[in-house]
Amino acid sequence: MKKVKRQIWGTKLSYACRYSIDCKMFGAYCFISEIKNAIPLLHGPVGCAFFPKLVPPDAIRTNLLKDFDPSPFPCTDLNEKDIIYGAEDKLYNAIIDADKYYKPELIGVIISCPAAIIGDDVVSAVKRAKDKISADIIYTPSSAGFSDDERTDDFNRHAEDLIRVWKEKKKPKWGIEKCGRLDTMFSVISQLVEEPKEKIKRSINIDTYGRFHWFEDLEGEIREIKSVLKEIGISVNAAFPGCSVKEIKGLAKAELNFMRRSERSAIFMKEKFGIDYIFDTFGNRYVGIGGAKSFYIDIGERFGLKEKAKQVIGEVERKLWNDLKEAKKELYGKKIAYVCTPLYTTPIFIKLLEKLGLRIELILINTLWWRRWGMAKKTARKVVKEFIESLNISSNPSIYTDLNIDEELDAIRQKEIELVICDVLVSDISRTMFYENSGIRSVSPHYMGYSSFRISFSQVKKLAEIILSALNSKPYKRDLIYFKYDYHKERFPTLISDIPDELRWERIMKHVWRGKER
Repeated sequence: MKKVKRQIWGTKLSYACRYSIDCKMFGAYCFISEIKNAIPLLHGPVGCAFFPKLVPPDAIRTNLLKDFDPSPFPCTDLNEKDIIYGAEDKLYNAIIDADKYYKPELIGVIISCPAAIIGDDVVSAVKRAKDKISADIIYTPSSAGFSDDERTDDFNRHAEDLIRVWKEKKKPKWGIEKCGRLDTMFSVISQLVEEPKEKIKRSINIDTYGRFHWFEDLEGEIREIKSVLKEIGISVNAAFPGCSVKEIKGLAKAELNFMRRSERSAIFMKEKFGIDYIFDTFGNRYVGIGGAKSFYIDIGERFGLKEKAKQVIGEVERKLWNDLKEAKKELYGKKIAYVCTPLYTTPIFIKLLEKLGLRIELILINTLWWRRWGMAKKTARKVVKEFIESLNISSNPSIYTDLNIDEELDAIRQKEIELVICDVLVSDISRTMFYENSGIRSVSPHYMGYSSFRISFSQVKKLAEIILSALNSKPYKRDLIYFKYDYHKERFPTLISDIPDELRWERIMKHVWRGKER
């Protein structure tokens, strides 16, 4: 059942990524729904409140909050009359009703584009309602679609940033601080965190969620981090989000913050509460086994426990490789193909596949959906070039860029590949089914709970188990109706009949990501 659910959710996620349900309001909805007993409340039309539920709950909600349903999303349901005359009273009443009906610990008020355009005094409505409800309440500036969002300026700039991180380990020039999730993160922290009565000695707050975390084992990651830090002599005050409102209010009790997303939030807590921080640039600094070791050593050093951290981590790493002895014997020399989009994987991950004993015969790089969203051809070529040059592997794979799906299949067959590993984001499940239907074993670790961006030793063991299981199973031939229809070979899994719909979305996205060169 879990596998079926992952495939259903994977299809929904792929659809969401392909058609870009990703405005600031949606990011705010996601973030509020990742806090225990919190309810997002939208001041806007009912249509805006509908589409977030097309996307499945992510791993923060399912793994950490144990809630497998999309968050309720009450809405003020703005109509034509409200747009003309204003709807502050309607928002006030909706806050009172949401508190009474849902009985949440926190209400996060989100505004959509129409409410922002008409200039409703949302802050005033929130303040009026604050003393009338039992829940805590925050307001987040999530309106105006992609406006005031640094991502909108140019998709190509972020690609350039990622190259800088790969090559130089330097902080990006730009960033995503004004995206909906991080705007809301800052709103929650700045409006809820309280002055502590006392600090907890040698304690840290962890914001470890970065990149995509739809089916990842976040619970296992947090459990491991807490266990290893405890051995070093450091306690975790709060893992954020996926925590309670009470824990958020107590964030300032910690002596150190580790942040993977919003440096603005870390700076705020440093200025207001004197809490120093470590910021993980683009979620790339602490990936892989070496990255996990650096994570604990860097934290240990801040508390004067660097040598103790090295000792503890040495034992953890020795145990990991001892546990993987038998798996490495089975994996040794198995020929694999890796299908990927560089911005959503790392060269370190490919090196890890080799460390597990796998022989990387083929790397298939896909940049076409970037291009359709507005990335310049020159930038795409540069990312691919730098990605390839950053590979530190002893395998000598054939590397191809932007083959269509049939050409990919031909290349895989010619190399007599034993397993295809997919990490393309927008079509992993569809590709896996396509390859298996053609008699080729395939797996997407991302959809099986693994992520190369997690800070975790146990994730490496999980990866080995996922790959072994896939190698030891027969390709599952599905007689799907889908495969009887004509699909677009370069836009797989898009059917020919769906191309006009996809083209409309791409036209929108090319105005959102405003790169000038195509």
